[in-house]
Amino acid sequence: MDIHDHAYIGKMSLRRVEDFTTGVNPLGPSNKVRYVVRKKARSLDIFPDESMRYLKAYLSKLEGVAENRLVFGAGSTHLLALLLQIVKPGVVGVLSPCSTRLENSLRLHKTEIRPIPIMDEGDGFTADAEKLCELMGDVDMMILPHPHDVTGAIIPDEKLDLLIEESDRLGKVLVVDEAYRDYTPVASPLRRAVTSRSTIILRTFSLYHALAGLRLGYGVGSLRLVDELNITVPSSLVNGLAPQGAIVSLKDKGFRARTLKFIEEEKRYLREKLGDIRDIRLIDTPCNFVLLALRDDLESILHSFRKRNILADGFIGPHGTAYLRVPVKRHKSNAFFMRALRRIMEVRS
Repeated sequence: MDIHDHAYIGKMSLRRVEDFTTGVNPLGPSNKVRYVVRKKARSLDIFPDESMRYLKAYLSKLEGVAENRLVFGAGSTHLLALLLQIVKPGVVGVLSPCSTRLENSLRLHKTEIRPIPIMDEGDGFTADAEKLCELMGDVDMMILPHPHDVTGAIIPDEKLDLLIEESDRLGKVLVVDEAYRDYTPVASPLRRAVTSRSTIILRTFSLYHALAGLRLGYGVGSLRLVDELNITVPSSLVNGLAPQGAIVSLKDKGFRARTLKFIEEEKRYLREKLGDIRDIRLIDTPCNFVLLALRDDLESILHSFRKRNILADGFIGPHGTAYLRVPVKRHKSNAFFMRALRRIMEVRS
C-alpha cells in the first residue's frame, strides 16, 4: 500500500499521511529547478525534444562517456522494466532484503526471484562479493542496488570490478541500481561498466534531485544493452520539463551541500530523541536513512504506524532482528514520527 492507496481508502488528503517509505530528498527540488519549471511551463504547447539532446550532451561531458552509452526513460524503475522485457530472465538474483519497488517490478514480469542473503549487522550488511560471483552462474540477471536501498550497504570498488568481470565472463546481465548514490561519497563503477558487455548502471532523478513528479532516469553502460533499450523506449514518454529540471539540478552545487547538511542535522536529532525510548537501537547508514533495531514484532509495529497515518517499512535481519528503515524527512515530520514511535513502544512495554 502506497500513500495514494492509504489516502484514497481513508478518504483523506495526501497531506494527512506521513510517508516514511520513500527516500525523496526532504528539501524537495532545488529552488533553481522550481524557477526553471515555472518558466518552462509557458512552453507546454511545444512538443518536447524526444532525443533530449541537451541533457544527453551535458551528461556525456559530466561523466566523460560517449552519448551513445546513455539511454533515458521515465525513471530507473521504468528502464528496469524495459530491460526485463528485453532480456527475459528466467531467474533474477537480488540482494535480500529486496525493496518493495524492486520486488513488485520483478513479480510483474513473472520472473523467479533468487534472494541472495546479506551478511549481518556487524559486517554492515555487506554482501560477500566472492559469493555473489559464485551465485551469478545460477541466475540470468543479477540486480545490485549500490548503495543497497534497504540497508545502505556498500560493496568496495575492487569487489564491484570482480562482479562486472564475472558477468562478462558468464554473459549474465548485471544491473547496478544507483538510486541512492547521490546521498553518499560512494564512487560509481561507471568507467568499468561502459567497457563491459553485460553491465548497465541505472540512475534516477526522483530521489536525491526530488523530481519524482517529473519521472526521469537514465542508464549508462554496455553498448549492447543501451542500444537495445534505446530501440525499446517509447519516445512519447518524454516530457518538456524533466530534462530542463535535471540539467539545472545537476548544475546546482549548493543544493548538495544544503541537502547533506540538513540530513546530518536531522540524523543527530533522531539519535537524541531515541535516547529515551527503550529497546531500540539506531544504526546509521551512508544514505539519507537510518535503521532502528527493534526487539519486537515488525508487522504489528508497522500496523500501529498505519493507524496513525504513518507509512513505514522495515525488514528482518539474518538472525531474526527486526529493523525499521527510517528515511530523513522534514523536521516536523521527523518529530511526528518519533512521538508516534515513543507512544507505540510505551503501549507495547
